[in-house]
Amino acid sequence: MTLIAFLDLEVDPSTQKILDIGCITSNQNQFHKKSSRELEIFINDVAYVCGHNFIAHDFKYLQATLAKVSINQQQVIDTFTPPSEFVLYLTHKDVILDHFITQAKSIRHLLSGDVLYADMYGCKDSKDQYLIKFSKKFKQELLEKIKSGYKIKTAKINFIVLWSKEELQDEFRIILPELYLIH
Repeated sequence: MTLIAFLDLEVDPSTQKILDIGCITSNQNQFHKKSSRELEIFINDVAYVCGHNFIAHDFKYLQATLAKVSINQQQVIDTFTPPSEFVLYLTHKDVILDHFITQAKSIRHLLSGDVLYADMYGCKDSKDQYLIKFSKKFKQELLEKIKSGYKIKTAKINFIVLWSKEELQDEFRIILPELYLIH
């Protein structure tokens, strides 16, 4: 019978030290200690390791231990499945506010729910004009999502709110969009 070890770690976030290792094998043997050396002995006969979000969180702490018992990342069953789609709701920190000063006429006629066309740099209207430009920080966040397999499906206006720049007397409408991403 092929044995699977179901693992979960508790790690101190400030020291990155393992506080506890919980493990149960598919033949019901249990392990509950903090020693990775003792875990190595306990899982010596397993063919696979399984855990929730194991690759993103726990694998780095046990990679050397798993290698000693000939388990590599291809033998890890990660029960976390990223969502196939989700929505990013942008805030004023995710957009370049000064860009809206030059877009006042273009934004005047828009309503919440109107469709936008998004890419890595911002959101455009049907005339291919950037109504919204993303902040540097948000572009980095979006790039990380794209690197992990997501792509922008659609975008639309979530909110249109007023913003005033301290140096200017006028208020400007700014668009806070929502982006729909799919995997």
